[in-house]
Amino acid sequence: MMKPILSFFAPAALKTPKSVLKEVRRRRISFKTDFYNKNY
Repeated sequence: MMKPILSFFAPAALKTPKSVLKEVRRRRISFKTDFYNKNY
């Protein structure tokens, strides 16, 4: 679980804070949907 999260935060750290928050939110949502799709 930690590896994909770290891979998401690493590239986002190079961007501006506002864009980072947007990227993290988008990727969290997409990660959750992918996770649920695989389980269900």
